[in-house]
Amino acid sequence: MADQNPETQVFPGMPLAKPEALVVWCGDPRFQEATLEFLGTRGMKPGTYFPLIMPGGIASLTDAPLLPQESWFLRNTIKFYVGHFASIHKIVLINYEDCGKYHSLSKLLPNFPKFQKVATRQQDDLRKSVTGLRDFLPREVGVEGYYAEFANA
Repeated sequence: MADQNPETQVFPGMPLAKPEALVVWCGDPRFQEATLEFLGTRGMKPGTYFPLIMPGGIASLTDAPLLPQESWFLRNTIKFYVGHFASIHKIVLINYEDCGKYHSLSKLLPNFPKFQKVATRQQDDLRKSVTGLRDFLPREVGVEGYYAEFANA
């Protein structure tokens, strides 16, 4: 039988969190290292932002009626962090090429196939989300959107 008491470990942390940003991206392992590198080039080091990792990144923000639970969770999580941490002054949204969640949605959602390519839909969702987030946030913050593509085939 496995030990019933989990091992306790101590990890160093920051005594007072003052995150500057909230970053929403998909957990696709193919882009994780590149995402962290990209954020670093923008002056965002781990500990200075909240990573909010969702399947498909922002996919559920633009299809709220078709993905009500995912949309509710993502919107309310963003709203909580922005409302709770006055130090957050921007939200960064990142979508990735060849996103499995978007490919899945293209087969499931009736209005999804109106775009010829999934990448076109993702880029359109980014534009809509950058402006649409401002409608439900408790205060004004900057919103940036990025689309990541593979550097090689």
